[in-house]
Amino acid sequence: PIPPLDGSKILASFSGKEVRKAIFTLEQYGFFIIMALAYTGILSFFISPVYSFFIRILDLILSL
Repeated sequence: PIPPLDGSKILASFSGKEVRKAIFTLEQYGFFIIMALAYTGILSFFISPVYSFFIRILDLILSL
């Protein structure tokens, strides 16, 4: 979970004080982290399987 996204806030709510502090400290750099991941192609590595899954489901539904 990257800090500006909701997953980081969920993780912080279940974590200890130290992890919560680290997540909220990283939050101010979250936009830059996401942009760097997108620029290097790492972000698409994680998004592509999810995107492909939903496209297959949509294709299955539309072909009925």
